[in-house]
Amino acid sequence: MAGKTGWVEKRQHERVVATIKVTYRVIEEKYAKSVMSQESYRSTTAEQLPGLSQVSPIYEAVTKDISMGGLSVVSDQLLPKGTLVEVGLTLPNYQTTLKFLAEIVHAE
Repeated sequence: MAGKTGWVEKRQHERVVATIKVTYRVIEEKYAKSVMSQESYRSTTAEQLPGLSQVSPIYEAVTKDISMGGLSVVSDQLLPKGTLVEVGLTLPNYQTTLKFLAEIVHAE
C-alpha cells in the first residue's frame, strides 16, 4: 500500500497510548497568568492549584494518549482552543492525583 502523499508528522514527541482517568475544570485566565509569571511556576505544588480554580464544575474524562508535549483527552465537553484548564491526572498505583495547568491547543 502506498504512503500518504503530502502528509508530514508534526509531533516532536512519541505518543504512548494510555487510558488514564482525568478530571478538569476551566480556570480564569487572569489567575493562570499570575501563576505562570512566577519564578516558581515549574515547581508549583498541588496545594497551590485549588486557589486558581474559578467556580466551575469538575468534569471527568480519560486520556487517549500521552507524550512529553501534552496529552489527548476524550471528553463529553467541547472546549474551545485557548481554554485554560486545571487537570487532575490519576495514575495507577500512585496515591496522589497529579495536578497541572494546561491550555487546549486542539479540539474536534
